[in-house]
Amino acid sequence: MAFAVWNESFTVHQLQRHNVVPVEDSRPFRWEKPG
Repeated sequence: MAFAVWNESFTVHQLQRHNVVPVEDSRPFRWEKPG
């Protein structure tokens, strides 16, 4: 469950960041698979 909450929070953060960063830098697989 902790992972689910972290994942949701992280996803929201990335979505917000997606609005301020160039489209070139926004790659789904970049944050979907950390490491």
